[in-house]
Amino acid sequence: MMKFFSEVYAQNNASQLSKTAKLRQLVRNEGGMKAGRVVIRTACQYGRRTCQRIEKWVIGRSFDWFYGVDTYGLIPLGRLDITSDNLVHGNLYGPVVPRIFNSMMSELHIPDREFVFVDYGSGKGRALLLAAWHPFKRILGVEFSKELHDVAVKNVATFRRTAGVGTNVECVWSDAAKFRLPDDPVVLYMYNPFGEAVMQGVIDSLCHSWHAHPRTIVVLYRNPTCGHLFERTPLFSPVSRTQHYSIYTTPSHAQLAHAG
Repeated sequence: MMKFFSEVYAQNNASQLSKTAKLRQLVRNEGGMKAGRVVIRTACQYGRRTCQRIEKWVIGRSFDWFYGVDTYGLIPLGRLDITSDNLVHGNLYGPVVPRIFNSMMSELHIPDREFVFVDYGSGKGRALLLAAWHPFKRILGVEFSKELHDVAVKNVATFRRTAGVGTNVECVWSDAAKFRLPDDPVVLYMYNPFGEAVMQGVIDSLCHSWHAHPRTIVVLYRNPTCGHLFERTPLFSPVSRTQHYSIYTTPSHAQLAHAG
């Protein structure tokens, strides 16, 4: 814990001089009243960011310690041995905070046992472990890094012993852009795994899969930097938008029957 706070202090201290200079300039140009408001607003934002980082550190470490797994940490893809052509479009690995994952899941009003949960860019597999607490038909994690995939396989095996769930979890070493989605109803989870070029291809693949086998496909999109691509795709309708995630869905069987 002391190491964490030392890192936070070092990062903030490095930029302190430039912030002080900007504040002096603001006082000169705009006056003390506006400068005071800026300081208060910045302090509030800094406090929120620090609390969020502490939450990720404490919850992440405690989750791993309690279940004997290794899911914590931010890993740039450049540190990994990845041969996929889509490497340049991928984003770094980072585990989801359980609180946010559970919030997304609480918005699903579906018969879980009929759905397959799929995680595109599953990394070390934390989302798979969290999904294992829900009675999904199957749980699939798709990851194009062999190193992260291997860690996820070990985590799933350990989680089965320590948590007593996860027998239906399977890790797949594959590129999400080339992965064939199951024909079952699907909950597709993504934690900002890749940029627009790959995401558009994934959306096109989802549309093709749906037209071949019409069924409900729910997309849970954490940190939706490419959310606008779903917004402009007629097949998907937004269900929820928050500062942390967006949820999209295709028409349900009931809606299709009514339209017919």
